[in-house]
Amino acid sequence: MESLKERLLKYYSWDEEEFAANTREPSFSSFPDLSGDEEAEKARGRILSAAKRKEKVLLYGDYDTDGIMGTSILHAALRRIGIDAAYFIPSRYVDGYGLNQSNAERIAKAGYSLVLLVDNGVGCRLEIGFLKGKGVDVIVIDHHSIVGEPPSCCAFLHPLTLGIGKGGFNISAGLLSFLFSRLILGVDDPYLLCLGAVSTLSDMMPLTGINREAVRLALKILEKDPYPELALLCSGPKIDEKALQMEAIPAINALGRMEEGHLTRRAVAYFSLRDPSKRLPLSSWMKEINQRRKEMTKQAVASLPITPGASGICVKSSLKEGLNGLLANRLMKLHRVPVAVFSPSYAEEGVLVGSLRSEEGFSVLDCFSALSPYLLRCGGHERAGGLSLKEEDFPSFQKSFLSYCKEHPFSEEEAPGIPLRLSECTEESYSLLRQFAPFGQGHEEPVFVLSNLDVDSFQYSKDGKYLLTPLGYGVKMVSFSLGKKDFLLKSRTSLYARFVHNEYKGKQSLEIRVSSSSRNG
Repeated sequence: MESLKERLLKYYSWDEEEFAANTREPSFSSFPDLSGDEEAEKARGRILSAAKRKEKVLLYGDYDTDGIMGTSILHAALRRIGIDAAYFIPSRYVDGYGLNQSNAERIAKAGYSLVLLVDNGVGCRLEIGFLKGKGVDVIVIDHHSIVGEPPSCCAFLHPLTLGIGKGGFNISAGLLSFLFSRLILGVDDPYLLCLGAVSTLSDMMPLTGINREAVRLALKILEKDPYPELALLCSGPKIDEKALQMEAIPAINALGRMEEGHLTRRAVAYFSLRDPSKRLPLSSWMKEINQRRKEMTKQAVASLPITPGASGICVKSSLKEGLNGLLANRLMKLHRVPVAVFSPSYAEEGVLVGSLRSEEGFSVLDCFSALSPYLLRCGGHERAGGLSLKEEDFPSFQKSFLSYCKEHPFSEEEAPGIPLRLSECTEESYSLLRQFAPFGQGHEEPVFVLSNLDVDSFQYSKDGKYLLTPLGYGVKMVSFSLGKKDFLLKSRTSLYARFVHNEYKGKQSLEIRVSSSSRNG
């Protein structure tokens, strides 16, 4: 068998040169310089003019982590050049996504002369045109798909128009905001880069190119200086991509999902605090909201009427519409079928708002096209999307959706696990694996397969419910889904697993965390 490094290189389709490039010391010098770009320079010039004239400036963001990070980055950057900009995070339930007409009217009436739309604006042509007519300049900093002509505004910053996104490559609005902050400030700010990296992970940007470099450099910075704003949202002593993805980002996102008013804006205050004494209360507040979100989702999963063995799941939930996506994703992972979850619209009487989640073999966009007669609105990506329909049409939609699911099952093809010997379940192997990190969208953490294992050598918890087998040198093979009963009729088996590194009270331990005895089982 090839060495573990050779197997990992093959898995990621890297050669030694690519490995060297992807593992070199990350640096700010690898990021694109926006100086000289016409639109970026226009935006910078307009902001410097606003600073000189003491103009009234507004940052208008979005309610997800990307929008919050982008707004926080630019708020900090503007403050540093003398602009104490106001900021507004719209409510998912009150305002909806992006700049709307009523808020545009409020902005004009409030006397703002410059507005920065962060993580929105691409589709706000009418609203931007209205503000322009009122003498308000607008700078758009967005990364969403451009349909038709970009809006007519003071400056339009987008990965594709800036040359960053050649070949369709995209970056988050937060990372774009960081790149623009470098132009405004003339310096690299490590903290602002970390916020941009958080937005990269939160928006599931592909971890290649500058996205990968941003996350790698941020993790390097956080290893030496774990900023309290992020550390307080993570439970462990070490901040890695998993801690950000599993703890910090869900806590930030929970605000926009759970809050019906405009309290989400407090997150921007948190990431740009002048008074450190407020950090702990605000971080506790965010974590409490996230915990409430977790409990509500868990209860909903247990209570929804699910037909075992069905080709798809289409249900109505009593949860807030902001939780539909999480609930749909949870149900999809449990049952491995396409899932559509609906709840009553907060803003429209008699309308259901839903989220659809899928895996390989089932295109959400094709499904929307096939069922378009039922839909009021829809949009999204190949594996995830949002939709709305009249409540009275739900039974017909449900029937048609389940029929469509039967005709378009998930792909049965399984991604192969990387072969792993028991003798390779070591700290050295884990250290090698981390050289291929960070893991995320487009660069997932690998699953390993341990083949032809002797079942008689397995050990279990006292009650036999969990696999718990010492492998030597403090390493354990652990499974919380497989126990003694799962191996009673077997003499040998293969297991799928991941490396999990734990740290508690200064003590480190390595687990080979087994998920199943089959790839999807």
